[in-house]
Amino acid sequence: MIKKSVSIIIPAHNEGEYITKCLLAIISNCANYNGDTEIIVVDNNSTDDTFVLASDFDVKVIQTQAVTPAAVRNEGARLAKNEILAFVDGDCIVTDQWLELINKAYQNPNVGAYGGQHVAPKDDNWVVTSWNPTELKDNYVEKSKLPGGNFSIRKLVFCEIGGFDESLTSAEDDHLSKQVLALNYLCVLDSKNYIIHCGYPKTLLDIYKKQQWHGKTQIKAHGYLGDKVVLVTYVWLISLILLVGGGVSNDNSLLLISSIGLILSPMAILLNKMKYHNNIKLLSLPAALIIAMFFIAGRTSGLLQELKTLIRVENE
Repeated sequence: MIKKSVSIIIPAHNEGEYITKCLLAIISNCANYNGDTEIIVVDNNSTDDTFVLASDFDVKVIQTQAVTPAAVRNEGARLAKNEILAFVDGDCIVTDQWLELINKAYQNPNVGAYGGQHVAPKDDNWVVTSWNPTELKDNYVEKSKLPGGNFSIRKLVFCEIGGFDESLTSAEDDHLSKQVLALNYLCVLDSKNYIIHCGYPKTLLDIYKKQQWHGKTQIKAHGYLGDKVVLVTYVWLISLILLVGGGVSNDNSLLLISSIGLILSPMAILLNKMKYHNNIKLLSLPAALIIAMFFIAGRTSGLLQELKTLIRVENE
C-alpha cells in the first residue's frame, strides 16, 4: 500500500492552553507514519502565546488576519503541497491511529472527504461531559457531514470546489461536505477516527454564545429547510411568539401549543445529540436538557440576526 502524502492544517485562535498538546500528538503521528507529511499552523490573530508556542516546534507557522474560520483554513490549504489536506483545530488532540486511518480511507478512490467526530475529555466539567460524548457509538456513514475540526479532503476535490466558503461565519464544514457529495464522492464519517476536543464551552453562557455565533449563517449554509437543527429552531421561535401572543390575549390554547413546542424543541436537540453517545448516563440527562435549552436559545438568537440581515439585503 502506497502511503498518501498528507498536509495537516491547524487553524488556531488563542489556543495557548492547548496548542502544545495538539502539536505533540500530531508530530507523534507523523513520526510513526511512513509517508510524506507537513504541518501548517495558521495563527488567526491570537492575542495570547499561541504563535510563540507553535514556533517552538519544527512546523510551518503563519499568521493571518482572516475574519472567518473558513478563510483561516483556506490560507493554510493554499500553502499545502500534499495530496490530502487534513484540518485539525488547535484545541484538539488526535489519537495514535489518526493518520493511518486517513491513509486507509483514501485508498478507496471514491472517497473525496473523510473525518471523525469529537469526544470530550473524561475529566472535564459537568457542562462538557453532560452534553458531549466521552465515548462514541460505532458509526461509519459514507454520505455524511463532517466536523471542520477533524476534516480531511483530497486536495484536487478541495480545489475543484474552491475550498471552504469564506462568506460563512459557521457551518462551512457542513457546506463543504454537501459540495463533496454533489461531485459524487463519498464523504465518510468514521467514529474510529475521533479526536479529543479540549476546548468545548464550559459554562451555560458559553454554550449560548457559541450557538448564537453558529446560528448567524445557518440558513445561508443549509437553506431555509435543509437542516434538522434549523427546522427545530423555527419551531422554538414560533413557540416563543405564540407564548407571547397567548399571554397578551389570555388564550389558553395558544399557551398550551407554545408550551409543547418549547418543551419538545430542546428535547429533539437533545435526542439528536445523544445518538452519538455511548454509555449514556441517565443522571446526566436532566443537565443535558438544560444545556439543550441554552443551545436552542442561542441558535434562535443567531437565526433572528441572520433573518434581519437577509431582509435588509433583499430591501437594498
